[in-house]
Amino acid sequence: MRLGIIGLGGMGSWLALRAVKSGITVYGYDKDPGKGAGIDGVRRGDSINWVLENSDTVIIATPPAALPGILDEIASSGWRGSLADISTFKKRVIPLLERLPRGVRAASLHPLFGPRAGLDRRYKVLIVPVPGREGDVEPFRILLDRLGLSWSVMDYRRHDRIMGLVIGLPYAIGHALSRILGEDLESALEASGTTFKSLYLLLSTVSDPEELVESILGDPDTRYWIERLREELGRAAGRRDLGLYQVLYCLVEECYSRHLS
Repeated sequence: MRLGIIGLGGMGSWLALRAVKSGITVYGYDKDPGKGAGIDGVRRGDSINWVLENSDTVIIATPPAALPGILDEIASSGWRGSLADISTFKKRVIPLLERLPRGVRAASLHPLFGPRAGLDRRYKVLIVPVPGREGDVEPFRILLDRLGLSWSVMDYRRHDRIMGLVIGLPYAIGHALSRILGEDLESALEASGTTFKSLYLLLSTVSDPEELVESILGDPDTRYWIERLREELGRAAGRRDLGLYQVLYCLVEECYSRHLS
């Protein structure tokens, strides 16, 4: 297997390192020559076309805004192989993948971990098929098995509704807490107990790249769960026995029963 990775930022570099450790030959490209420069074992090229010429499977790990142009370049190149992206939400990606020539086996991947994850653990990746091209997922099952990662297949609509809750809502809460606390964060931590310190973990999302944050917070499925949270917090305001944790627990349980049971 010859794996190409377009985009050697956080996740692209993680996948490249994992692939090299798994004995896979990796060909990488990033428009920023400094990204992924320290990855041993990755063969670096100076163009997307160079990656295509050397790879039979390609993963695009770029910011969402770059994806349409890259897919257009691949579609017009005549390349044939297996192609996937790793975007957080899929509703805007699937129509782009549907337009690829049939000689390109296309699917969308979602690693359920971040670039700071250790390289030696077994993490999970969701495989999201293109409707009508479900057979195209097979090369990615083989790749993920080779990488030592677990996987499951999920429809893109179901995927996005769940991601709006488990990713979008924590991002929204984290950014709201950041704005609310401002300069009072240090004092709040000094006087806080375990409940607030658990919520404080959500502030880690504030340091993520701005483009990623905007794409997550602007997604319709994220906005759906934000509105649900606002409604439930409004109802909870008059009840002393129902706090933020209980509200979030109810929303998670509802999502589970609707989309996962």
